[in-house]
Amino acid sequence: MTKSSIAALCLAAGAVSLCPAVKAANQCVVLSSAPDSHTVQQGDTLWHIAARFLQNPWCWQAVWSNNHDQIRDPHWIYPGQRIVLDRTQGKLHVAPDESLAVDAIRRSPAVRGVATPKQSPIPMMAPRLADLARRYRLLAVASVSNAPRIADAPEGRRLAVPGDTVAVTGLLPESEILDVMRELAPLQGPDGGPPLWVPVLRVGQVRQLATRGPQRLQVLNAEAELMRGDLLVPSAIARSAVLVPHAAPPLQGKIAAVLRESRWASQHDVVALNKGLGDGLTPGSVVEVLAPDTIGTDKSFAPSSRSIAALLVFEAVEQSALALVMQSRDALRVDYPIRSPSPNERP
Repeated sequence: MTKSSIAALCLAAGAVSLCPAVKAANQCVVLSSAPDSHTVQQGDTLWHIAARFLQNPWCWQAVWSNNHDQIRDPHWIYPGQRIVLDRTQGKLHVAPDESLAVDAIRRSPAVRGVATPKQSPIPMMAPRLADLARRYRLLAVASVSNAPRIADAPEGRRLAVPGDTVAVTGLLPESEILDVMRELAPLQGPDGGPPLWVPVLRVGQVRQLATRGPQRLQVLNAEAELMRGDLLVPSAIARSAVLVPHAAPPLQGKIAAVLRESRWASQHDVVALNKGLGDGLTPGSVVEVLAPDTIGTDKSFAPSSRSIAALLVFEAVEQSALALVMQSRDALRVDYPIRSPSPNERP
């Protein structure tokens, strides 16, 4: 999730194969308060719509009824379409909608009418959450140690803003455009070992200037004032434009860090996990956070069986991952236990 935006989520029944932990439709519980239907509005998100019908929004693919005749591309949902709940089968489907124009497409030996949406599909999550996720990355400790950094702002100032020219220490990569990343606290390695990964937050972008003297960069944009010591790295390779939520494989782990200036995290915050690719986590994996029971004098936590939050992984490396708090009914903190989610229990 770097330059490409999260545009939409695959809803086709065929997409369930991407989510092996979701086995059967009856595992995903329909809310007793679910409406009979919902007309998609501009500003809706797929997660929000699913939350109106299901105990857990991440598992709606398992209850999606495949109706290709009513929509041209079942991978997208558009404003104006009506999502209908079939309570007898526990299925969701798209009803025909008059807001879609009908184009004639010649397919020998007949001509068929196919609905063509007039608007862009709705995104999986709110654009601001997608933008937030794109700002965070995990970098290896060695790459952080060797990365070039901002040395000084103009006129001896400690902070730089768009339009300023800044000096640099270290060897710059060949990329013309560089991300300015702020280093956060390193994540503890497995079994209490030394840190292997460092979360970083993008605070701006700079462009290299062609000069014969000391290396200098021009600040193009900034989400915050740039500071001496901020890292300079090539702009991230674009991640997948579509996150397909699916249950994480069986695992037991914990929240390793809260990536903001607080000990506590809540809905729509970003957290780091002590599990990653090696444990089966991939972008789109969903894990749940359990309410902890405090035991012992060292304040360590033993998990209860009560789910209090759902996390959506958006970046994963070998032994760590970053996730958005998509749902939460309580505050979260470091060391709270995580596990693969149960589709029958709502956070």
